Amino acid sequence: MNNMTIRDSQAAFENAIDQGLMHIPDEYMYMYSKTFDDGLIHDCFKNIKTRHYETVIVKGAIWSNKLNKFKSRSTTFIGCLIIQVIQLMTLKG
Repeated sequence: MNNMTIRDSQAAFENAIDQGLMHIPDEYMYMYSKTFDDGLIHDCFKNIKTRHYETVIVKGAIWSNKLNKFKSRSTTFIGCLIIQVIQLMTLKG
């Protein structure tokens, strides 16, 4: 997969800062978000000075990816409960 989307740039910056992966936000510009081959959504930033691209996994994308994989395999009562727990974890972050 390599679909690109645009999301709220402020949310993308906050995601990178919250994860401790961006220390000087003024040196970057948000470009787009993209789903890579790992199935996870990444925010893509470009350093204004070096023009180097850096990516940050969107918080919650890991749980969404696990949820989608699990949904395709489980229809049991326990499976449904696990899906609900993963959905709650995705909402929290």
